[in-house]
Amino acid sequence: MFNKKKIVALGLASLLLLAGCGKDSDTNDKETKSNVTSNQAFSEEKPLRIGEDLSKNNRTWFIVEVDGDTGAVSKDSYIKNVLTVKDKKIQNVEAHKFLTEEEAQHQLSYYKLKDLRDFKSTDAFIEQNIKDNEKIWKQEIAKHTKPFTQTQENIGYNDEEWAVYEKDEKRKRELYKTVKYLPPQFLRYRIFLDTDDSGNNVAREGIAIHETTNEMPSAETADQLEKYIKELNEDESVHDDYTSYTLAVFNAFEIYDDAYAGYYLYRSGDLKGALITKTDKDNVAKIVTGLDDLDLEGAIIDQD
Repeated sequence: MFNKKKIVALGLASLLLLAGCGKDSDTNDKETKSNVTSNQAFSEEKPLRIGEDLSKNNRTWFIVEVDGDTGAVSKDSYIKNVLTVKDKKIQNVEAHKFLTEEEAQHQLSYYKLKDLRDFKSTDAFIEQNIKDNEKIWKQEIAKHTKPFTQTQENIGYNDEEWAVYEKDEKRKRELYKTVKYLPPQFLRYRIFLDTDDSGNNVAREGIAIHETTNEMPSAETADQLEKYIKELNEDESVHDDYTSYTLAVFNAFEIYDDAYAGYYLYRSGDLKGALITKTDKDNVAKIVTGLDDLDLEGAIIDQD
């Protein structure tokens, strides 16, 4: 999955040193309690190593878009996914916030990093994301339950063929009403480590993040559709999918009154975003994340 190549320095000293703006974010007891674990201290001297951290700590991470030219994250960077770690598993929620049905259907409108301040806790933010995803899912089902627009003439059916087709399509519409929305699950992840030429040191690290996917089923006939929907509704593992990334560290940075640290995410050599989590403000402009060691339990080493 990952080639044996040393990670090239990214010119990190000049990136992501963002000036903070805005003050006095709202907090409550729930947020304070939930952040006790997620804000555990890590530093240059004792950096966070993601595989080790995922196996030990419950923490909230965000996958965010980055500026394609500079790699910077700003207060207006879009949040693509919210990852909640619990008991060595990850709940991966795709973040949506929409104002119109069209935006919902095309998934064009996402939360921005600054919108975190609109919620009193990260838990409320995640809960809203899940509600948004469910709304999108129900709108997609509604599209499939509307009467079909085909006519006997425009598809060239005779009376007998049309009667069979019409009956099948009507049954499909009823079947779509039975499709269940599956909330994001806590699922497994995988850590991949590639060694350098000596075989003794980690040169590259990757992560495969699993996610709960709701894919609208389709089939030629109502019988086939019924079978597929039954499988989706009864076997949650059908929804289990994952995305793999290669990781690279970068400087911690500040947005509003918060500081974040994390990793760049690459796929097939292209920068796809950043995986970030909160950290202490003392870490701003420092590299406080690192790659895991070869002795990481459960890591897959030098997979082709």
